[in-house]
Amino acid sequence: MRLKFGLQRNVGQSNQSEHTVPQLISHRFASPSLIEFLPHINVSLNALATLLLLIGLVLIKRKQELAHRRVMLATFGVSVVFLISYLTYHANADSKHFPTDPQVASTQVRYLYYAILLSHIVLAAIVPLLAIGSIYLGLTGQRALHRRVSVITWPVWFYVSITGILVYLMLYQWYAPVGVATAWTAAQHAAKQVFCRLLLSGVCIVSLSTSCWGQDITAQAPAQLATAAERLTIAQTGELIEAGEIDEALRLLEKLLDEAEDRMVATTGPQHAATLTTQRYIPLAQWSGQRTVALLQQFPDTAAKVLARQREPATLALEQLQKTKDLRATQLAALRFLATELGGQFQLFMSDLYLERGWGIAASQAVESIRGETRVGANSPPGEPPVFGSLAAPLVWQQLAAGRTAAEQERLWQALFASPSLRSSDAPPSSDRPQTSPDPGLVGSQAAVDLNDIVLRLVIAATMNSESLDAPATRAWGFEVARHSNAAAGEKLKSAIEQIAAWPPLATRPTTVDSFHWPPVGQDAGTEDAAAPAPDDRDATDPVHRAYVSWPTWSQPLERFSASSDRLAASKPRVAESERATLPYFPVVDKGIVFVNEMTRIVAYDLETGAPWPDAKTGLSLFDSELSAASYLPLGYPMIGSPRGTLHIANHCLYARMGSPITGRIQSRSPGGAGGDTSLSYLVGLDLSKQGSMLPGFPLHLSHADLSNVDFNGAEFDGPPLAWGDMLIVAVAQRDHVGLRRSIAAFDRVTGKLLWKSGVLGSGSVTGGEHANLIAHQQLTLAGGRLYTNTNLGAIACLDPTTGQVQWLVQYSTPHDNPSFPKPDRYRYRDLTPCLVSAGLVYCAPQDTPEIFALDALTGELVWSTDDLSVADANQLLGAPGDALIVGGDRLVWLDKRTGRVAATFPGSTTPIVGGALPNPRGLGRGTISGQHVYWPTAGEIYVFSAQLPGADAVGDTPTIVRRIEVAPGGGNGVNVLIVGETLLVASPSRLMAYRAD
Repeated sequence: MRLKFGLQRNVGQSNQSEHTVPQLISHRFASPSLIEFLPHINVSLNALATLLLLIGLVLIKRKQELAHRRVMLATFGVSVVFLISYLTYHANADSKHFPTDPQVASTQVRYLYYAILLSHIVLAAIVPLLAIGSIYLGLTGQRALHRRVSVITWPVWFYVSITGILVYLMLYQWYAPVGVATAWTAAQHAAKQVFCRLLLSGVCIVSLSTSCWGQDITAQAPAQLATAAERLTIAQTGELIEAGEIDEALRLLEKLLDEAEDRMVATTGPQHAATLTTQRYIPLAQWSGQRTVALLQQFPDTAAKVLARQREPATLALEQLQKTKDLRATQLAALRFLATELGGQFQLFMSDLYLERGWGIAASQAVESIRGETRVGANSPPGEPPVFGSLAAPLVWQQLAAGRTAAEQERLWQALFASPSLRSSDAPPSSDRPQTSPDPGLVGSQAAVDLNDIVLRLVIAATMNSESLDAPATRAWGFEVARHSNAAAGEKLKSAIEQIAAWPPLATRPTTVDSFHWPPVGQDAGTEDAAAPAPDDRDATDPVHRAYVSWPTWSQPLERFSASSDRLAASKPRVAESERATLPYFPVVDKGIVFVNEMTRIVAYDLETGAPWPDAKTGLSLFDSELSAASYLPLGYPMIGSPRGTLHIANHCLYARMGSPITGRIQSRSPGGAGGDTSLSYLVGLDLSKQGSMLPGFPLHLSHADLSNVDFNGAEFDGPPLAWGDMLIVAVAQRDHVGLRRSIAAFDRVTGKLLWKSGVLGSGSVTGGEHANLIAHQQLTLAGGRLYTNTNLGAIACLDPTTGQVQWLVQYSTPHDNPSFPKPDRYRYRDLTPCLVSAGLVYCAPQDTPEIFALDALTGELVWSTDDLSVADANQLLGAPGDALIVGGDRLVWLDKRTGRVAATFPGSTTPIVGGALPNPRGLGRGTISGQHVYWPTAGEIYVFSAQLPGADAVGDTPTIVRRIEVAPGGGNGVNVLIVGETLLVASPSRLMAYRAD
């Protein structure tokens, strides 16, 4: 019996008790008008769930795990709504029976209907259990079980959804009695509207899941952004071009070039990959020059007049520079005459100057801006994997040509070089095909430059900086260019590439330098190049049979620190260390001596014996700040972060940040803000050839009188210094009542004189740090003549280390807190993750976003990013050997370095979800990569794995353990690991220990 809404509103209690539970539900919540529509709403929900199931299957087949997860959660939500609607309908309406009239449906059709209905009901009863189980396993990271259960869940779920639609069509549409169909006509019309709206909602859900990535770029605009007047001039230039006023537009572009200084302008719109969105900025002067070239190519008549006017001064300038070899003057002239016929010659000459200094990345940047054929744009060939942004042609060629036959490679080559996508997104377009000789129709930097000359320089640069550029891929691409050139030129280029490939290592010192990766034991990181570290510093073979004695050869005590005052807004426990006993020590070895920054002092020990250095008798420290541990880090004070002891050695000189660990204080200490004359951090420079005596100009304070004309108000040194050539480069933080600003400064590493200070590269605030002192460790990376910095304030920047000018700056999206759907926040423990440069890519693991992502080292274009879950508990970029990017933390994760795909994890059954269990075993400390193996510390043990991407020897997603090394005593709280020759050095929370190989 159906009840009308409100029928029993005034009935007494005794009458109400006579109704059943379904009747009471219908009495409160249902009405006949809604009940009549429910079957049509139900089939609409069924159709939407079916569509989402198909989309989810396609997404996981394409390895888009984050989008797959969101779509399947949306599918489950739609199914829950369907179940509620289905139960509501059957609680308020009589069951509808299939017609028995043979004129409406035959006996065979009726039997078919009942067979479909029976299988639908039976399987529908188990779908919720299967779906909930699959979702739980997926969200908890139990990938192997999730796959096995999903193989059953998806077809059953899909069958139930499809048969639900069939049951509706047979019951209400195809075999409904004529009278009933007529009575339902109005309801069907309304249901169609409901269905269309639900379908539109489903499309919106899918679009949001797969295209929007759930994040926006919310960082503040760069401080060096073009002024409002300059942006107005840019807009006026576009309007003048549209109006045909080309001469006036060129005049405005020249004005922008003259007045640009170090300001930047945004390039094309944001780029997306996985969950990350980035926005790229380039120097305004560079943009103006490139825009001028593109304009002259578009209007050849105007170009002829402009080029004729600038030909003579450009020729004179080039001749003068070839005599003086002044790098700075060449950089300025290359921008000034970019649009002339000699523009390409200026770029080639600048590239040659970089190559003389061993700066491969800087040289590649110079020559790749000449011709568009060296980069492949965002529009990949039809049928090929998508390429995000404008990427180096060798990188794309290597990825797309792998595993193809010669005929397929030829078709791919023609597709790439016949496509407009070959052109760089920054540089103006050139020809549609690679040219082996100058094209007289080209204008500006592309004129009078042979493509083979460019390719040759790219191959030389990659060979010189093989640790930061992909030499094999560049050579392979160079051979393809030679093969498609005319016979004489192609043979000449091929012969040159073969000769370059046979070159011996050009030097013994690396050009990629940061606090952890190169050089691992204090080799010089000057302006000369190197292909590999010294043989005694890192075992190149690292044989599997290497074993270490189970008891340390020697050990020395270290001051113990805790993180009990750390108010970092992240879930506990800390990643890869204990809160009560942190792991702040990272030893460095130089000429057989181990150096450790113990925060309040710097100590040194003989690597063989463990005796104090330089005087074993007195045992005095190398440098002592005369601060006690209690005064250095007073307990009870609100802090964000934990102190770390890092240092850098170059040319047998040691440099370290000392003084107060705080880089951003809550309250000001001078009228102008925090810092000023009372800056409490300083740099020390010690001459190790003179037993650690202080270098001239040190200790270096930001309150030094020579720095009074530079804005260092409220500033502290924001991390360890990095020596490069004659410079000491360090990050600087300035905090005031508005927020935190980060920049970089360079000093003379012998005298301490300020050489340059960059503009503000990142600004904002640290989550949870509004009422706490900030302790930070901004680490820099030098690679191929370029300086890379991860500001941890929404921006990554590439600078020219000789001048501090920004080459490109990329802002990335950061997550928004959502209490209703909490996400992992353990990425906030990434306080020691400098940029890692390898194979032409810059790998970044910022402290303010859970993703790890890769940028093109030359342009800053986004290549890939991980999702916001899989590596949220990774706080170490250990290295990129072979095809793998290895990251550490609570777990050890192998990523495919070219795609960002998670290839393996150890342990393999956990992910950093909110409230999830910790891995077992759990990483404790920072590991290292030595030769072909990665050493990963846990509680009391060090696990050894192959550093390569797991292959046939892996069981599922878990790599095979090669060896386990016991660390006793004192290894229960974890250790930081360093391997030097036959010695394994480990730094526990309170001891430095050395183990010898058997």
